Amino acid sequence: MMLVISILALLAGPPLYAWVRRHPGWLALTDSFVFVVVGGLVLFHILPEVIHAGGWQVLLLVALGLFGPTLFENLFRRAALQMHNATLLVGVLGLALHALGDGAALVDHGEAETHGLLALSVVLHRIPVGLTVWWLLRPQYGRVLAWLVIILMSVTTYTGFAAGEQLVTALDSHQFAWFQAFVVGAILHVVFHRPYHVESAEPTPTMTGVGGLLGVVALLLILLPGWLGYHLHEHHEEIHHLLQDAAPEAQWRFLYLALSVAPWLLLAYAIAAMINYLFPRAFWLSPRPGRLPEALRGALLGLPLPVCIPDATRIYPMLLKQGATPSFALAFLVASPVFGFDALLVSLPLLGLEFTGIRLLAALALTLLVGTIVGRFVRNVAMPETELSVEEPRQHSAKRLFQAFTDGYAHLIDHTAPWVIVGLVVAATLAPTPGWDLLAEQLWAQFLLVMLLALPLHLCATGLTPVVTVLLAVGLSPAAGLLFLLLGPMVNLTLVRFLIHSHGRGIALAMVVAMVCLSAMISWFAQPWLVLPPWLPDTETTVWQWLALGVLVALYAISLLRNGPRAFIAELLPSELLHQHQHHHHHDADHGHHHHDGDHKH
Repeated sequence: MMLVISILALLAGPPLYAWVRRHPGWLALTDSFVFVVVGGLVLFHILPEVIHAGGWQVLLLVALGLFGPTLFENLFRRAALQMHNATLLVGVLGLALHALGDGAALVDHGEAETHGLLALSVVLHRIPVGLTVWWLLRPQYGRVLAWLVIILMSVTTYTGFAAGEQLVTALDSHQFAWFQAFVVGAILHVVFHRPYHVESAEPTPTMTGVGGLLGVVALLLILLPGWLGYHLHEHHEEIHHLLQDAAPEAQWRFLYLALSVAPWLLLAYAIAAMINYLFPRAFWLSPRPGRLPEALRGALLGLPLPVCIPDATRIYPMLLKQGATPSFALAFLVASPVFGFDALLVSLPLLGLEFTGIRLLAALALTLLVGTIVGRFVRNVAMPETELSVEEPRQHSAKRLFQAFTDGYAHLIDHTAPWVIVGLVVAATLAPTPGWDLLAEQLWAQFLLVMLLALPLHLCATGLTPVVTVLLAVGLSPAAGLLFLLLGPMVNLTLVRFLIHSHGRGIALAMVVAMVCLSAMISWFAQPWLVLPPWLPDTETTVWQWLALGVLVALYAISLLRNGPRAFIAELLPSELLHQHQHHHHHDADHGHHHHDGDHKH
């Protein structure tokens, strides 16, 4: 019976698509809905199973599937359309292949309560998957291919149901996990870059935001039965549960991590609002003479402020214009993204007091050394005009307080929320995976891996904290963890381009080399004092944690409603991967949507 219902749920996709096309105002809403549901299913449902079966190494194949097509299209522009279409087909066929696992999950093994919840989860997520397949294929390839894929998914669902346990054993193999990892990356690539044209007028933020929120609600409804089924029958030994345990276990771990950090994040946002109220922009854009060394003053100014790299690169020339020395400005530029109050307070419950203290001291030492050493070779050249203004009109206290609240909550939440969510997802997914023992005894390999990850990505200190916490628990050395926390938020392509534009290639190269080498040295010498934090136990939660998580979810939902899910996620990816992805039929609609959050909101 559940098999028939799951296939009917899949067949609901075409009529749903036809209904949406008759209501143009709903196209943007449906786009956001599909974006959230499919992306969430991949991250929370498919990816944990793939990593559990194949180990952390499959993340390289996920990255290849996600970023490879864009890099290929940029290198070989004449073949861009063919590459894009191939990626689209790989992603859609990957969803069809995943239907095998759905069919196997529908097999009744005599445990009515657990099986019923799992089957309900399968049926619920088939509706948006069917809509997504039709949404992706129908406009570009026509009805025939779209129906063939829908029929293929129905057949593979029945095949999975008929094969049962034997198929589950095969799907749990390393080789299949590696293939699925590439497919997961391709699916994410397709979802992020929207290979279809939204035919309505310019979508309003309200419609895209509502679609995103509806997608979140649908995703929770889809995942909740699996959570409950896992909780009722945790770590069951039958082979039927091999493939299904990894995802709900990761989801429960995500919840525990979120409960642990929620009160501290709310406190961090409140402190950020108070800082903006007590010390408005005109105050900290006007460096004052003092007895402390210039680099120390710049570091002390930058560390507590809720400022990220894009903000810091706009504040930096203003500081120089106001008379700050290069050492002061460079120390501020390094210190501001590496460790703010939000990252400090999130570190306390996850990394412990000792590790958090070492992290703070290491960040301070790094900014002092970089500012002092590199600052000696930087001349105070004329800087280009920026959007920021030092002069601020005098405001009444109530108006200033409201503005501070807006800056401390709305601005900071828009920037940190995607990173916090992704950080928690990655942390929850990586914890039980095999393969970390390959790096456990090779500190140099861990350092090299951290450096390779840090440079191309624009990482957030707050979102990176739970990831490093879990990496430490599964075998990453404390020194490499500290190095990741120092380099991740600080060294990235945005900063390198800014330094080249402002001071030339020589200073940019010297700055990057100094940051990498000094971070590695500080992390190496800090080893004796780095205490490995205990992994979060499954302890009783408090009412205050649940209340804080509820408030945090509401704030993040408002941010999603205000910006829409695509602009929300644009915080996570380098702008090149969002703005240069142009295709013959949709690039105009897509680029404006991404641009608003990636360049000028920080």
